[in-house]
Amino acid sequence: MLSNNKYVVIEGIDGAGKTTQKKLLIDYLHSNNQTVCDIKEPGGTLLGEKIRQIIKDSKIIRSPESDFELFNICRRELAQQIISQELTLGHWVICDRNWFSSVAYQGFGQGLPVDLIINQTKKTLKKLFLPDVSIIIDLPVKIAFDRLNQRQQDMTNDSFESKGPIFYQKVRDGYNWLVEQYSIYKIDGQLSIEKNNQAIINFIQD
Repeated sequence: MLSNNKYVVIEGIDGAGKTTQKKLLIDYLHSNNQTVCDIKEPGGTLLGEKIRQIIKDSKIIRSPESDFELFNICRRELAQQIISQELTLGHWVICDRNWFSSVAYQGFGQGLPVDLIINQTKKTLKKLFLPDVSIIIDLPVKIAFDRLNQRQQDMTNDSFESKGPIFYQKVRDGYNWLVEQYSIYKIDGQLSIEKNNQAIINFIQD
């Protein structure tokens, strides 16, 4: 049995399997006659999509502070224009990434003070600061990079994926810190797609 609509966030380093698990969860909700809003960060709004192009471009040099501010603008618009309205309508909202990514990438990865990220995000998101359901897919960095290479994905033009394994280990450490600080549900990205899908469904039902 499913409870009322929820705001759900699925997180993890690139290659962890977020997109796959998000799609499977949405398919499950649809099969149970639920209306679902499918969104991702950065993006989801017209302004967010424009900013996404800047964020993803490795040729545009900028500070961690500027990165976070760009993400924060996207989050404000997404929360106000999409998430709040969809929840009010009784719809589920399933999001690929939220401010947890800023703690992991700009905080642990790029050295921006984590307290600054958290405090500013609380001001921006207010009651949407913590999702109803938060899931982090954990995966060793080497396996994540192997997966990205198997996809024949060109990572050289992406401002974050081009930073290499040392950076991504810091990011992974950031996600594990978040798991401890906020009691976030963590699943093992090395397990099969089917097992992780079932684990997420069970957690949602519980």
